[in-house]
Amino acid sequence: MSALTYRVAGLVQRGWASLPFRNWWDIPPAVQHRFPALAGFLSLIPGAGQIYNRQYAKAILFAVLWSTLAATGWVTIREWYSNYLLFGLLGVHLLIITDAVATAIRANGQFWSFRNTIALWFAILFYAGVVITAAQYLLPAIFVVLSTVALSVLGAYTEFSGKRLRAMPVVILAIVAVVVGAYVISRPHSARIFAFVRLTKPVGGSILRKGDLLLVDYRAYWFARPSLGEIVHFDPPPFRLQHNKDEYLVNIMDYFQRVAGMPGDRIEKRNGIFYRNGNRMPDGLIPWGGERIPDWTFDVPEKHYFVPVTKIPDDVLTSLMGSLTGGSAQMPELFAPGWLFIGWKEATMVPSDQIYGRVLAIVNPPERRRWLFSSGE
Repeated sequence: MSALTYRVAGLVQRGWASLPFRNWWDIPPAVQHRFPALAGFLSLIPGAGQIYNRQYAKAILFAVLWSTLAATGWVTIREWYSNYLLFGLLGVHLLIITDAVATAIRANGQFWSFRNTIALWFAILFYAGVVITAAQYLLPAIFVVLSTVALSVLGAYTEFSGKRLRAMPVVILAIVAVVVGAYVISRPHSARIFAFVRLTKPVGGSILRKGDLLLVDYRAYWFARPSLGEIVHFDPPPFRLQHNKDEYLVNIMDYFQRVAGMPGDRIEKRNGIFYRNGNRMPDGLIPWGGERIPDWTFDVPEKHYFVPVTKIPDDVLTSLMGSLTGGSAQMPELFAPGWLFIGWKEATMVPSDQIYGRVLAIVNPPERRRWLFSSGE
């Protein structure tokens, strides 16, 4: 076995030496001391780290390879195999970063082995995970850290310069920091900037389906308000169902729907047609499942939005009297015969502080990927 291994290794080595681009991997003799961390950072742009190491041909090769894979992944983004291409693109990028770091270390006369390469891969993935997690969940902590650093810098400036800062700028900065921090932390889901949310409940629409992985922007409404047609993640107010002698509380908590009415609007459904402030509503603004809504008039209060629940998930009923077992007591469609929907109309008016974020895109499954930026999607 040992002899066969050496023979195969020799064949590989001779084959590698005969390749025309073998010298692309050689370190130019004129290269001075390189900073490995800088080489790795520059490689976030494929090929830039190799340019830093003066390996220009290799930089072109890596840039072309990465660009080709990225273009292929983009063109096939909705194909069933696109996830494999995206993972392959990530792997190639890791190799490009690793090559830049390893070349810089070897240029400095230091040793680099395959074990170091594996360790670097895990380190890159670990720190990438830390950054993504921090961006999603640690915003209040980041805000506190930045505020502390700013105050520390101001303190150090006054100590070493011997100059006293005017009290008014410091007071204004402190007040702004406290107000902004309190506002952000008081918002529901304020600990997140964005998140990938798995849709585990049907919402009755043709765009979002149960099982979709959604990209939700939770900072969208910190300092702005929802717009018509935007798809939002919100907490619907609870309402009750009554069937015969049984009564149930519907508390959905997480729901996705299109914003169909703004504060102060009058939404009407007459003869099956929706109107907003007397004008016929475009199809792109009609709430999903709108065909189940009866011919009613909805006056949207201030600081509320018309985002109705039109599909009741299977696991959100709490029995107040009776139970869901047996007979006809099954999950009803909206306004199914024999059922009373008590408080549903009022629940269609969702307070602004119960709207968490805006859905930006369907991320998975691949065949359903799409952006949901524009109103009326």
